Amino acid sequence: MEEPVSPKGAPSEPVSPKEAPSEPVSPKAAEPISPKVDPFDPFGLGSSFENSLPPLEPIGRHAFARILLHSADTDEHLEDVFIRHEDSVLALRQAVGIALSTPYVSISFEGAPLVDCLTLEEAGLVHESKVSVVIVQSVTLATSCMDNSIKLWDLETGVCHETLWGHADHVFTVAFSPSGSTIVTASADRTAKLWAFSSGECLAKLEGHTDWVNSAQFSPDELQVVTSSMDCTAMIWDAGTGDCIRTLPRGVNPIFCASFSPCGQYIITSSADRTASVWDANTGEKTRTLAGHSDIVLAVAFSANGKEIVTGSADCTAKIWHGRPVVVAAAARLSLDGIIHEVPPSPCNLVLKEHKDHVTGVVFSPDGKQVATSSMDRTAIIWNATTGERLRTLTGHKGVVTSVAFSPDGHFIITGSRDCTVKVWDAKVGKCLGTLEGHGAKVTCACFMPY
Repeated sequence: MEEPVSPKGAPSEPVSPKEAPSEPVSPKAAEPISPKVDPFDPFGLGSSFENSLPPLEPIGRHAFARILLHSADTDEHLEDVFIRHEDSVLALRQAVGIALSTPYVSISFEGAPLVDCLTLEEAGLVHESKVSVVIVQSVTLATSCMDNSIKLWDLETGVCHETLWGHADHVFTVAFSPSGSTIVTASADRTAKLWAFSSGECLAKLEGHTDWVNSAQFSPDELQVVTSSMDCTAMIWDAGTGDCIRTLPRGVNPIFCASFSPCGQYIITSSADRTASVWDANTGEKTRTLAGHSDIVLAVAFSANGKEIVTGSADCTAKIWHGRPVVVAAAARLSLDGIIHEVPPSPCNLVLKEHKDHVTGVVFSPDGKQVATSSMDRTAIIWNATTGERLRTLTGHKGVVTSVAFSPDGHFIITGSRDCTVKVWDAKVGKCLGTLEGHGAKVTCACFMPY
């Protein structure tokens, strides 16, 4: 290839740049740097960074979304936060808490509460989505009791600020709706009830079971409630009207616990037949059987992402099962009486063995990394959900520990007991932080209000 030819008359040496002026030009004085760093704009890019974010539909992978925070009460613009689209709603909630300088917030989008385990994209959030925020002034606990009452407590003060009466027999479970606006209870009076959190008014009475109602839980969208009963059925109810939508096919054994999956598509039940079962919430079809316990299964729960299930049994163990529920074609064989006789069982992935008596309650931590169990041996245990290693044992109750629950941020655990108390624990170190006293009888369940 030929060398480029210089233009005619061009000098062979490089041309010097234009001569600089005789007087040096002083550089522009540097502006002082403020020591305060905006955690949502750490490089100080300001509007240039914001303007570089296109309104993507949906948010492009690896891009940041600007989420507009508004007061749910006044619609006043509070703050903006930036977060990656692949991050979870839980990460968004934490970012909102940092931006508003409060650890307790409730967030919703287009009138529906946001589910922590979803990604922003799954929750329908895009760049410049408007999220409604409620700042929770104090953390509330709800407890149910064998004196037929439900109590609401302020965690910070330990004071019971309201007692709900209306059931005619023992109340076995209490649970909040995902937004915290409604409470559902299950009772030995064969009913479940819906209560308005703000006023304590009974909104609906769910009647249809013919024996004790052992549990009641809301669906993630708050539109439905599932109940389980000693009458061997689980029923799905319309939370707005109180009407029964569907009864899952009747078995021959009592059902102790029933709960929706985080996506709302499935329901899991635990039974006296020593198994847990997964059902399609829309069709009532049984999709999976979890068999492996050697005694009745008393408690069951999904992880926040819906990929794991934990069961607790009278055989003194808890078991963790992996894999999303999958509908198996023609898996269920039905007789003319509608009873499901056979569904292929699923294998157990991990066995948690340390308790000395029945496991009465099970729950995953919000991040899914830990499991907590309660037991008739008067203890609760925190486990590594991946390895099954026992991390901490919570001791101090003088009676059966009937229930266990993580706080929404995973920092605290509460346990209810037949010693008529509720204890609050530091989940990281297992230290008891306080005891709520004042129940008139044995505590059957304790739960945190979502925030």
